[in-house]
Amino acid sequence: MFERQVALTPNSTAVVDDEGRKMTFAELNEACDILADNLILKGVVRESPVGIYMERCVDYVIAFIAIFKSGGAYIPLDVSYPDVLLEDIFADAKPACVITSSSMRERLQGKHLKLTKY
Repeated sequence: MFERQVALTPNSTAVVDDEGRKMTFAELNEACDILADNLILKGVVRESPVGIYMERCVDYVIAFIAIFKSGGAYIPLDVSYPDVLLEDIFADAKPACVITSSSMRERLQGKHLKLTKY
């Protein structure tokens, strides 16, 4: 459905965040394709669990769509989760990687994960 919308309205606004950052469908699709390719290079295959650990923003939307484009399965990781819960989720789900931001990366260090900075 997303690809169809990109084809129908490539120059229409697709997403806007709280800070006013906007992307058209074409821009969003290109960013998602780049991240999806990166995920595949990091070993994501069909139904590989991939976490997203970042605040809600345009980059979160890119990460979400890119996971599906890469064939992966989305694991939402709320930034308010305590370390114990995150460690339990990682132990159970064994994510292929976790997409995070530079500001959130430090909290995940040492948890034996492949982190994909976005």
